[in-house]
Amino acid sequence: MSVTEIPARTIARDPSPQPNGPVQTRPFVHPWHARIVALVVALNESGHLDHASWHDTFLEELQGAPESEDGHYHAWLAAVERVLSDRGMIEVDDLPAGVPLASRD
Repeated sequence: MSVTEIPARTIARDPSPQPNGPVQTRPFVHPWHARIVALVVALNESGHLDHASWHDTFLEELQGAPESEDGHYHAWLAAVERVLSDRGMIEVDDLPAGVPLASRD
Protein backbone atom coordinates (compact mmCIF):
# COMPACT_ATOMS: atom_id res chain seq x y z
CA MET A 1 0.00 0.00 0.00
CA SER A 2 1.41 3.40 -0.92
CA VAL A 3 1.01 6.52 1.19
CA THR A 4 -1.58 7.82 -1.31
CA GLU A 5 -3.76 4.73 -0.74
CA ILE A 6 -3.98 5.12 3.03
CA PRO A 7 -7.45 6.41 3.96
CA ALA A 8 -7.38 10.00 5.20
CA ARG A 9 -9.08 9.00 8.46
CA THR A 10 -6.13 6.68 9.21
CA ILE A 11 -3.63 9.51 8.79
CA ALA A 12 -5.80 12.06 10.60
CA ARG A 13 -6.15 10.14 13.83
CA ASP A 14 -4.74 7.13 15.57
CA PRO A 15 -7.29 5.88 18.12
CA SER A 16 -4.86 3.56 19.88
CA PRO A 17 -4.35 4.28 23.58
CA GLN A 18 -0.97 5.65 24.55
CA PRO A 19 0.94 4.47 27.63
CA ASN A 20 0.17 6.69 30.62
CA GLY A 21 -1.81 9.11 28.53
CA PRO A 22 -4.96 9.84 26.59
CA VAL A 23 -5.84 8.48 23.18
CA GLN A 24 -3.60 10.12 20.60
CA THR A 25 -5.65 11.98 18.01
CA ARG A 26 -2.75 13.24 15.87
CA PRO A 27 0.05 10.90 14.80
CA PHE A 28 2.30 13.91 14.15
CA VAL A 29 2.71 16.86 16.49
CA HIS A 30 3.55 19.35 13.72
CA PRO A 31 2.54 19.31 10.04
CA TRP A 32 6.16 19.33 8.91
CA HIS A 33 6.69 16.00 10.71
CA ALA A 34 4.11 14.42 8.39
CA ARG A 35 5.61 16.19 5.37
CA ILE A 36 9.12 14.83 5.91
CA VAL A 37 7.80 11.28 6.43
CA ALA A 38 5.67 11.57 3.27
CA LEU A 39 8.67 12.95 1.34
CA VAL A 40 10.89 10.03 2.36
CA VAL A 41 8.15 7.50 1.50
CA ALA A 42 7.51 9.13 -1.90
CA LEU A 43 11.22 9.29 -2.75
CA ASN A 44 11.61 5.64 -1.77
CA GLU A 45 8.56 4.49 -3.74
CA SER A 46 9.68 6.41 -6.83
CA GLY A 47 13.15 4.86 -6.73
CA HIS A 48 14.99 8.11 -5.92
CA LEU A 49 15.93 7.00 -2.43
CA ASP A 50 17.33 3.65 -1.35
CA HIS A 51 15.69 2.79 1.96
CA ALA A 52 18.71 0.91 3.32
CA SER A 53 21.13 3.79 2.73
CA TRP A 54 18.61 6.31 4.06
CA HIS A 55 18.04 4.19 7.18
CA ASP A 56 21.78 3.86 7.90
CA THR A 57 22.23 7.60 7.43
CA PHE A 58 19.17 8.30 9.59
CA LEU A 59 20.64 6.25 12.44
CA GLU A 60 23.87 8.28 12.18
CA GLU A 61 21.95 11.59 12.17
CA LEU A 62 19.80 10.45 15.08
CA GLN A 63 22.94 10.15 17.24
CA GLY A 64 23.39 13.94 17.14
CA ALA A 65 19.74 14.95 17.11
CA PRO A 66 18.36 17.01 20.00
CA GLU A 67 16.24 15.13 22.50
CA SER A 68 12.97 16.85 21.74
CA GLU A 69 9.74 16.04 19.95
CA ASP A 70 11.31 17.55 16.81
CA GLY A 71 14.73 15.87 17.14
CA HIS A 72 13.62 12.64 15.51
CA TYR A 73 12.19 14.49 12.51
CA HIS A 74 15.23 16.75 12.19
CA ALA A 75 17.21 13.52 11.83
CA TRP A 76 14.79 12.34 9.10
CA LEU A 77 15.34 15.60 7.22
CA ALA A 78 19.12 15.60 7.67
CA ALA A 79 19.33 11.99 6.50
CA VAL A 80 17.30 12.54 3.33
CA GLU A 81 19.28 15.69 2.51
CA ARG A 82 22.56 13.81 3.00
CA VAL A 83 21.57 10.79 0.91
CA LEU A 84 20.22 12.92 -1.94
CA SER A 85 23.34 15.10 -1.81
CA ASP A 86 25.61 12.04 -1.89
CA ARG A 87 23.72 10.84 -4.99
CA GLY A 88 24.19 14.25 -6.64
CA MET A 89 20.45 14.96 -6.70
CA ILE A 90 20.66 18.11 -4.56
CA GLU A 91 23.31 20.54 -3.37
CA VAL A 92 22.88 20.94 0.38
CA ASP A 93 24.69 24.31 0.24
CA ASP A 94 21.91 25.58 -2.05
CA LEU A 95 19.15 24.74 0.44
CA PRO A 96 17.77 27.53 2.65
CA ALA A 97 19.21 27.58 6.16
CA GLY A 98 17.15 25.97 8.92
CA VAL A 99 14.34 23.53 8.35
CA PRO A 100 12.31 24.73 5.35
CA LEU A 101 9.57 22.16 5.88
CA ALA A 102 9.07 23.38 9.44
CA SER A 103 8.79 27.02 8.47
CA ARG A 104 5.39 26.46 6.84
CA ASP A 105 3.56 25.32 9.99
